[in-house]
Amino acid sequence: MAFPEPVLPSMSLHLQKLRARFPEFSLELDVLLDRPVTGLFGPSGAGKTTLLEIIAGIRRPDSARIEFHGRLLSDTETGFFLPSPLRQIGYAPQDAVLFPHLNVRQNLLYGWHSRGGRGLPSLWDETVEAVELTGLVGRPLAGLSGGERQRVALARAVLSSARLWLLDEPLASLDHPVRRRLLDRLRGWVDRLGVTVIYVSHDPAEMVAWCDDVLVLKAGRTVARGIPDFIAAHPQDKSRLHSVPHDRL
Repeated sequence: MAFPEPVLPSMSLHLQKLRARFPEFSLELDVLLDRPVTGLFGPSGAGKTTLLEIIAGIRRPDSARIEFHGRLLSDTETGFFLPSPLRQIGYAPQDAVLFPHLNVRQNLLYGWHSRGGRGLPSLWDETVEAVELTGLVGRPLAGLSGGERQRVALARAVLSSARLWLLDEPLASLDHPVRRRLLDRLRGWVDRLGVTVIYVSHDPAEMVAWCDDVLVLKAGRTVARGIPDFIAAHPQDKSRLHSVPHDRL
């Protein structure tokens, strides 16, 4: 099924004076993310997943003002906190958290139902086909592989009708050919739907191949930003960038 036209502009995410203290590190950010796809890169424990959970409203920071396209999500100074279900965010967590009592189709439609059930998203057929779930939509979750569960979580985020997608290593369990096909589809969805994406990955090739901006986090702080700065800051990873299209380097 074709996507709707016309192309919509991407939206900005503003994280102001974000502070969250933990025994291992302190997350400290003050950034405006205004590109369609922003990658989060860094070692385990750098704060990438924690940041996504704060944006999604799953975890509360010590202090922050968070706005998405002018809509306030939280402001600790005034005590305002928009509950997670009302933030209209498509979230695909790293561990592919799904509803075990629902089958694949029901999990995919969860976001749609939470928005009031106002008509099936026009991209249902293309999404299910793209993530290679066509033959699995009637299946229970029991027996699905890790990669299949990841694809269900990714498709659920896309089908949520949200304008902000938080994707935490959504392709990590997939082999390279499937991963490359899904990255191409994801880029098409972003460009056509005008959504904003925050994308976590440990693969530098993925960062360069489809992200418009990259934040490199270390111990909760930004140590590099931008595609050129990302490459310069990680010369040891250049050998892994051989498969990246030349027009993205």
